[in-house]
This record gives sequence, structure tokens and C-alpha cells, in this order.
Amino acid sequence: MNVGRVEADAGDPQAALAAFGMAAAAADDRDARAMAFLSRGNAAMRTGRYIDADADFTRILVLQPSDPIATQARYYRGLTAGLLGQLERARNDLTITIERERDRDNRAQALLERGLIAQSAGDFTSAERDLREAAQSFRRRSQRAIAHVHLAALAAQRADCAGVLLELARARRLDASEASLDVARKDPRFQRCWNGNTEELPVTEPEPED
Repeated sequence: MNVGRVEADAGDPQAALAAFGMAAAAADDRDARAMAFLSRGNAAMRTGRYIDADADFTRILVLQPSDPIATQARYYRGLTAGLLGQLERARNDLTITIERERDRDNRAQALLERGLIAQSAGDFTSAERDLREAAQSFRRRSQRAIAHVHLAALAAQRADCAGVLLELARARRLDASEASLDVARKDPRFQRCWNGNTEELPVTEPEPED
């Protein structure tokens, strides 16, 4: 499987796909095969081969349904389902991931992704709940800031300009580099409510620390 990783690191995902496929075929135990399928599925996602990726992540769930790698596979299968437009299936896989994931940041990322899927489905109440929990759960302030930018985008979709400015102000307070605000400045969804000037953002209370 190292050949596949070398090809992936070299920016050749097609060669990586082939290498990971050979690794899966040559693997002599279930753990090694599952890892090869995970790597090949991720490489397939990067090349837009979402159906192939979905199939590899499903193979892992058949091979190792109770192993920790199954939680990773289910998370990625949820992302793939979302990219395929299968929103309910995506939400189901991400929900199981959230229930089983023991790593705090991984769980927060699954919450964020489920929130974005809910937003795409028009379920704004569930989207806000998930995005807000993600914003409170990430350990790194920069990740919390990105979650607040997503909350601002949700507010923009609701035509709630006050909410947009409040969430962007929270993102700014968390991320001194303003990298998250740079993302927002390039997003046309914010143009109606914010012109990119940080002086327009309200003063917010400090975010709680862990």
C-alpha cells in the first residue's frame, strides 16, 4: 500500500487508485484489506469517482463492521452520499458516526458535515443545532471559527443579516489571523449583509475556553 501513498503524495490519484486496488487484492487479512479499501475510497473521492468511493467504504463495513475503521468508513460514505445528492442516506451515516466516534474533533467534524447536509435539505433548524454544537465542540479555535462562518452562511440563507454579522464577529474573535473571514469575503452569500469590512462587525463576548 506504500506505493499508493507515494502516488497520492505525488499528486497522481489515478495511479494511487490502481496501487491501492492491487494492495486490496494482495492483502492476506481483513485489517489490511479494509485499510486498502479506505485508502482507495479516499483516492476515488479526490478524483470525483463517488460511486466507486461509496462501494469501497461499504466494503469496509462488510469486512469490519465493529472495528474503529468502520466509523471512518461510515463518515466518508456519508460525505460521498452527500456529494451524490443522497441527503437522507448521508445524514443517516453521519448520525451513526456521531454516535460511535470517540475522538472529540472527529465527532465535531461529523456534526458540522451533518449540519451542512441538513442545510442543503432545507432543514435549517437541524442545521443550526448541529453547526452550533460543532462550534462548541472543536478544540482548535480556528475550527470553531469556521463553524461560525457556516452559521453565518445559514443566517444569510434565512435573510438574517443581524445573525450574519454576529456569527462573523464570533469567528473573528476566535481566529486572530482572520483566515475564516477571508473565506467569508470570497463567498457571494454574504454580499447582501456584509461588505467585508471588519469594523461593521459587532463586539461579542469572549468564547468559553475548555
